[in-house]
Amino acid sequence: MEELFSGLANYEDFKRDLKQSELIGTIILFDMTSSTNLKVKLGFPGWVTYLEKFSSIIEESFPREKFKWRKFLGDAYLFFIPSEDNEKELLTGLKNVYQMTPLSAREIFSLTKQVMDSYWNFYKPYSKRERGQNKNSEFREITCAIDFGGEIVNWSQFQDTEGVFDPVGSTVDRCFRISSIAGPGQLLFSKNFKTQLEDDTLNPLNKSEYFKLSFPQGNLKGFPLDDSVFFRIPRKDYINHILSPNQAELIELSQPMSIKAKIKLLENNKTV
Repeated sequence: MEELFSGLANYEDFKRDLKQSELIGTIILFDMTSSTNLKVKLGFPGWVTYLEKFSSIIEESFPREKFKWRKFLGDAYLFFIPSEDNEKELLTGLKNVYQMTPLSAREIFSLTKQVMDSYWNFYKPYSKRERGQNKNSEFREITCAIDFGGEIVNWSQFQDTEGVFDPVGSTVDRCFRISSIAGPGQLLFSKNFKTQLEDDTLNPLNKSEYFKLSFPQGNLKGFPLDDSVFFRIPRKDYINHILSPNQAELIELSQPMSIKAKIKLLENNKTV
């Protein structure tokens, strides 16, 4: 790798700066499912109304007054919440420049659940149509992925771009990979974030709030040792929607995690 930078006298300094600027925190990604299909089905400007609703629901739980930084990706929102484990100087910089402050894992989990539940309230009327009708339901739902970790850097600080925050790193990549296996309406989180939830002694994670979805190592592209994610058990009315016979035809088009989640919900329906 070093030969790629053979012309840079400050290569070692650059690596040192990267290490010193490493951030630790939580990455959150909300994604509108099947947004390309949405644009095709509704055309312009019809699809914009759904994008506006998608944005407004997220803004309600993650208001700009408290979460000034977010990255809008066209049909997705990316958030970074710094951890208390960061160096004090880095935390001070994040707070002063980007108004970023740490939150507990439980607070983050509650806010993401709030978004998913609010979006379900919006989506619910569309779920009542009869089986066989063209509901285009996929694009009326969203996914959420959460990961926690380090090896995150603000790439903009190395691009002479003041006041811009652009997180890159393995934790960001893994969050996107988790999002890619999520099905409509699913909130999935990593082992690392689950550990953060479990470490909250004042408000520990309840086993009735989630279950583990396992998969063969290597399925999470780029992360060969990962073999599971965790699925947030949604509200009872949404569970009934997922398990409804009217949703049977959607299984053929579903992500593998959606199918596994449905099986798990069927197994646990009496208790959830």
